[in-house]
Amino acid sequence: MKNYKVKLFHFDELSEDAKAKVCDKERESEYNFGYLSQETDAEERIATLDKFCEVFGIKYDIDYDHNRRFIKWHFIDVDMNGYDWCDEDIEGKYLLRFLNRYYFDILSKKYYSCNQHYDENGKFHYAHKHSRFQYERGNCPFTGMCYDCDILDKIFEWYDKPNWNISLHDLFEDVFSHYMDLWESEDDYRMSDEHIGDIISANWGDKLYFEDGREFNGNEDDLEPIAA
Repeated sequence: MKNYKVKLFHFDELSEDAKAKVCDKERESEYNFGYLSQETDAEERIATLDKFCEVFGIKYDIDYDHNRRFIKWHFIDVDMNGYDWCDEDIEGKYLLRFLNRYYFDILSKKYYSCNQHYDENGKFHYAHKHSRFQYERGNCPFTGMCYDCDILDKIFEWYDKPNWNISLHDLFEDVFSHYMDLWESEDDYRMSDEHIGDIISANWGDKLYFEDGREFNGNEDDLEPIAA
């Protein structure tokens, strides 16, 4: 009969160095935190891009530079009162006029919810509807995902504080640069120790680790190096 005396810890009880080792191991797992975990978000972000570019008549491609994504894009046609314009020449009141043509395409019909209650069986009921005439920002008008709001940030920022000297081309360059920066930041955060640690604590809080961060799998061989 063998007897062992060993200390085991949950993730939140480990030292910072041990937590970092655990996160390093999990980060290497493509299933949990690598490319596979990013595919769904990438599909949703591309769906937002597709709808946005469809609304504004833009053709785009995603390219890579030093492992960072960027968008190559151009307007298919810029029609201003029946005349073709260069997007670099549209600014000031003409930029406002151009954006106003699409204003209701980037808003959502106002949402109302009322009469919320539980019935005698504990089932929740509520009445809801969308206004036929009132519109509002922030309700993800393209795909219903939060990425719709990300891609519209710079346009609404311009509406709130117009820069009369910026061109249509430069404004949309800001739109796409901002969108891709948020995309990269999201991927970077997903791979960070902070995010991985939160996932471990929330989903695998019952896992046990040795003091140095090695995971304990209930195997007796793992205990031999620290047998008492």
